Amino acid sequence: MWKHHRHIGNREIQVAKSVLWRRSLRVAFGSVVLFSLLLASCSSTGRVPPKYFFPSAVSCATPLRCVVVGSSVEEYGGARTTSNGGKSFTRSVVPSQFPSNSVSCPTEVRCFSVGSSSSKGAVSKSNDGGRSWTPHIHLTGLSPFAVISCATALSCMVTSTAARVVVTNDGGKHWTDKALPSEAGNLMETLSLFSISCPGVQMCVVVGATVTGESVVYVTRDGGQTWSSQTFTDTQLLDVSCANQVHCVLVGRPYSIQLPGQSPLIYDSFNGAKTWASVTTPEWSRRYFPLSASCVDSSCVAPAAVGRVILYSHDYGVHWQVATPPGTFRPGAVSCGSASRCVITAFSHGTPSPPMEIWTSDGGKHWSLTSTT
Repeated sequence: MWKHHRHIGNREIQVAKSVLWRRSLRVAFGSVVLFSLLLASCSSTGRVPPKYFFPSAVSCATPLRCVVVGSSVEEYGGARTTSNGGKSFTRSVVPSQFPSNSVSCPTEVRCFSVGSSSSKGAVSKSNDGGRSWTPHIHLTGLSPFAVISCATALSCMVTSTAARVVVTNDGGKHWTDKALPSEAGNLMETLSLFSISCPGVQMCVVVGATVTGESVVYVTRDGGQTWSSQTFTDTQLLDVSCANQVHCVLVGRPYSIQLPGQSPLIYDSFNGAKTWASVTTPEWSRRYFPLSASCVDSSCVAPAAVGRVILYSHDYGVHWQVATPPGTFRPGAVSCGSASRCVITAFSHGTPSPPMEIWTSDGGKHWSLTSTT
């Protein structure tokens, strides 16, 4: 629950390929997902339909109210809102060069969006549930590939590539740098932080990766003043979601694609991210590793990276089941506004096909599709 206008030519395609190749720049379902979708469309048709809005991130503050940010050829950055749990979306009013890589809505009215603006990291704020947004502000040294999680309307943490962490405790008026442990400082140029979940004002869990592919999880329990860390060598972690300050879930892909059945795909923690235990997942899901996750109360949802496979759990992520929604699509980010209602950003297989949102009202057992324009 707590918690991603250009012409697409050869140069942009090369940039997209470079971003996809560099896993250290894979930020939670933001610009990298967007670029991959644009690249797939370009490869098939040679152009991207101008009206298509490609979602990169989603945040649901309540069961029915969610905000999606993303881009299109007509919009450098844009946003859409829903007040009916994903059944329909309305286009938002955004400033020029809107940063649309990641979004977090801690309340029904307050949202923050971060990402690239004029090739710099920036943040924008909404005070009306994502319908309109304030002009962005640049955060010095922040990468355009930034992600955000807000525990309250006043407290948020932003992370990005180059191991950068900044926080606000006054609703975005002021932002302060927070230092990671010394070993992270030594990896500033090679450590990418691409997922974050803040279940409380003082507690945040951050997932990153080194250039060699090792996954690292950082945890703070004092608002970024001090951190603990843990390295994962069997799984390339992709996302983290904490339902509260006790229960958190990590999802990822096998470290070696040649050995898909020998690496854990999901980890559970029941002591505030102090220790993690691997979870057994359904055999079918192992061919389609979970790309993202969202947990509320005892329920978790984790869409697979490829194919129409969505994992869901109703017992704090201990046991998982597989749902197969209608249609074929590539899922992206997920956000649950309650234990029963969740929204997933996605892109249809085959072109020309508009992007879509996939939503559930029963905790992941059944799903419906909504086109996003």
